[in-house]
Amino acid sequence: MDGDCFHFFSLLPILFIFILFRLGRVSNLNLEVKEQRTLPLLFAIGAACIGLGIFYEIDSPREIIWAGLAYIANGIIFGAITQLWKISFHTGVYTGCITVLVLILNDPRFAWLFLLVPLIAWARIRRKRHTLIQTVVGTLIALINTVVVLRLCVGIGLGS
Repeated sequence: MDGDCFHFFSLLPILFIFILFRLGRVSNLNLEVKEQRTLPLLFAIGAACIGLGIFYEIDSPREIIWAGLAYIANGIIFGAITQLWKISFHTGVYTGCITVLVLILNDPRFAWLFLLVPLIAWARIRRKRHTLIQTVVGTLIALINTVVVLRLCVGIGLGS
């Protein structure tokens, strides 16, 4: 199961970006040009939707479904924002993953991992990929959206 999640939510989107790069459709693997993020992002959301549908059909644990829904919701929101403004996917994805880990496992011992968000933000700023506000907004949107999606899933008993 873990490997299947990895395929749909990470490996396929990464391979797609690599193919686009090899075909000359994107200028680099980091997708630094925000206009070049749309197609890979749509592919990633599509792959996640397909994976999520499969996981739902095979009665995967509800937590996998919830995490997938949060991933897709964050992808849609970040995709809309990135059309207008360059937001940090790095801080957002990391924050979303740690939020899922802490809330789904209901274990605050993993909360210390949030302390690494400033390090990721620093690296993005230092490499001149983002501004401070772009990293902060990426972090806050992912945190808030992930909490809302997970609470809604629990509240309606999705996958129970």
